[in-house]
Amino acid sequence: MRLLSCLFAVLASVCAQAEELPSLAHLCVNCHGEQGANPWPDVPNIGGLSEVLIYNALWDFRAKARPCREPACTESGQCPDLDMCQVTEALTDDQLDVLSRTFSAFPFEGVESDFDPALASRGREVHYAQCNACHAGGATHSREGAAILRGQKPDYLRSALEDFQHGRRPVLRTMITRLKRLDHGQLHALLNFYASPPEGIRRGER
Repeated sequence: MRLLSCLFAVLASVCAQAEELPSLAHLCVNCHGEQGANPWPDVPNIGGLSEVLIYNALWDFRAKARPCREPACTESGQCPDLDMCQVTEALTDDQLDVLSRTFSAFPFEGVESDFDPALASRGREVHYAQCNACHAGGATHSREGAAILRGQKPDYLRSALEDFQHGRRPVLRTMITRLKRLDHGQLHALLNFYASPPEGIRRGER
């Protein structure tokens, strides 16, 4: 009952702002934003990610196959009141499909983050050597199960990398093999590259 009450409260607070969305998607707006962009430092922006990626993430949360942390508060003190396991536990496969189609149709909205230019330059080399085959276009494209990393929240990316390394969420064998090749300095450089602005990166170019 408490979960249902929370969900109805979320729906009531966002319906007026997101009437154009399918009613089911109102469930996600409070944390992820009307078009998949949000203010929470460790909640990823999901608009524009591939349908496959979003669907798989929802499936994994429903199955409790990845951590369902309570999101961090913003600097102004706003705090989400639901985690992803609570949100997804009663959803059907068809509902997961609706949500993945809805948010993948929006454009990805990157965030501006602080970064070290020298580290970003080193991270760029690491990315193109190890990661660009899947995270294409300098990590600015989302296809199949690969996420957009350039402009994503640094706090989220850091926790995701740690989860992958420690087996706390599902990951392709090819990705974990590549991650294990990288030392702490290379991973830190990668995060600086992903925090750097993507201007000048065009399809087919490095």
